[in-house]
Amino acid sequence: MASQVMRNKKTMSETLIFSCVILCLLWVLSTAELQRFQHGVKEDGSLSLLVVGDWGRRGSYNQSEVALQMGIIGEKLDIDFVISTGDNFYEDGLTGVDDSAFDDSFTKIYTAPSLQKQWYNVLGNHDYRGDVEAQLSSVLKKIDSRWLCLRSFILDTEIAEFFFVDTTPFVNSYFTDPEDHVYDWRGILPRKAYLSNLLKDVDSALKKSTAKWKFVVGHHTMKSAGHHGNTQEIVDQLLPILEANQVDLYINGHDHLLQQISSLDSPLQFLTSGGGSKAWRGDVSKWDPKEMKFFYDGQGFMSMQITPTRLDIAFYDVFGQIKLMNYTASWLLAIEEDARGLLNPFKLAFQLETTAQLSPILQRFGQEMALFEIIPCYRSGGGSKTWRGDIKWWKPEELKLYSDGQGFMSVQMSKEEANIEFYDVFGNVLHHWKLSKGLDSVA
Repeated sequence: MASQVMRNKKTMSETLIFSCVILCLLWVLSTAELQRFQHGVKEDGSLSLLVVGDWGRRGSYNQSEVALQMGIIGEKLDIDFVISTGDNFYEDGLTGVDDSAFDDSFTKIYTAPSLQKQWYNVLGNHDYRGDVEAQLSSVLKKIDSRWLCLRSFILDTEIAEFFFVDTTPFVNSYFTDPEDHVYDWRGILPRKAYLSNLLKDVDSALKKSTAKWKFVVGHHTMKSAGHHGNTQEIVDQLLPILEANQVDLYINGHDHLLQQISSLDSPLQFLTSGGGSKAWRGDVSKWDPKEMKFFYDGQGFMSMQITPTRLDIAFYDVFGQIKLMNYTASWLLAIEEDARGLLNPFKLAFQLETTAQLSPILQRFGQEMALFEIIPCYRSGGGSKTWRGDIKWWKPEELKLYSDGQGFMSVQMSKEEANIEFYDVFGNVLHHWKLSKGLDSVA
């Protein structure tokens, strides 16, 4: 009888210890923080990078041509690193760490000197159809030191923080209706706990962030007029976290195009860079023109140039031509009587900034006394408040420049020619036009 009691006590003790271990493990998992990486800025405090997605096709579907242009633009911008928005290897990810697709779709394709920088990669749905652990393995980094891929992580660059989020497990249809595809869900199950912890980690990291610029990178579209459209699961679960934490950009791939959509409810911009190889021409849905700032259903990539006070974004096609030049957001100092410090640039009319940019140009042209006469003219156009996206279709052979932002125009005239330039609110030349006119000689 005594021995039986001892055995029962031992069993109870073992059960209690095991339960404590499980509870501690669950507590650790629920409070885990996203892994953080550091990447320094240039000596002048700026940062330049390229963003490409949906690319890995062993060079086909213009992947090699896009890579060539990335190398050229990367050199011009002196980029610091590259971001991949996922679907790194088609059609079904990698079969393992020794899959030749890694070499044929990555190492042998992105060979330009400017692209021999760190690549920060997020997983796409096609990556989950193969051996997903292979892309996460440190073995690939030994094969090509540029490669860094995790499910979710943070990149801290001093002036900006990038929050990479694993979006594929959010999509219900991959679990309920995978069709003929087999997904590698190792490390994801149980799914509900994985997503709950991920959302908590992202929200916590964003709340703790003191970065002036906060960018979230994921594979799936949150808002898109392309083939896949909105991914409702992340709209419902992830978007409220981004809006609550004043995220500036959500950057994604998934739709094979280049795109910018603005939020009407917050400063958040939705940027798609998924044109790394195969694209779907003409597969576009109607969208509110107040939100749709740019749409290009072809191959290409995106660049970002960042300073502590300014962000410049450009989209490039497969020929290296700029499709949308310099979408710009800025932190501007408030006027003296405003004690709020930094103002949200989306809530500030730029009249004072436009005047500040106009004055030195007038002085350069020797017309510093013309400011009073010119201001009534330029206010009638882009002198202060503008209407982004309020544009009607126009014949491209007639429309030479259209910029729905603040700015002004300068004219330099002589007897035989006129030089006309358009400037944005930061004093950048948007467009230069030269008009020459020959005069009849007088006998």
